[in-house]
Amino acid sequence: MASEGKTTAQRIRGFFRELFRSEYTRFLEQELVRQRMDYDARIRSLIAEKLELVQKIDRLEIVIAPQLNRTARSVLDEKFSRTMQSTAEMVPPSSWQQALEEHARRMEVEDKANST
Repeated sequence: MASEGKTTAQRIRGFFRELFRSEYTRFLEQELVRQRMDYDARIRSLIAEKLELVQKIDRLEIVIAPQLNRTARSVLDEKFSRTMQSTAEMVPPSSWQQALEEHARRMEVEDKANST
């Protein structure tokens, strides 16, 4: 048996290292990164689409607003200023790639420390 010279703790650590460093785990990690990047891209495209629709609605309201009475125009002006503030606050979500790269660096340092 190959594990005869090892302590129980070393065998347990070896088991978990082998378990969590398997090819399937690497595949799952890569798939997770791909899914998160796809999600980020979809969110960005939805935000862009929403901004286009808001701008189209605003243009239509500007065309219709002069035909309305003064009270309706003031309500539309107020709504337009709120819309512009809310669209300015929308920022695309940060990518998961930075967090994953930092984690990978930490794991490399830990692996180097464990191998020596």
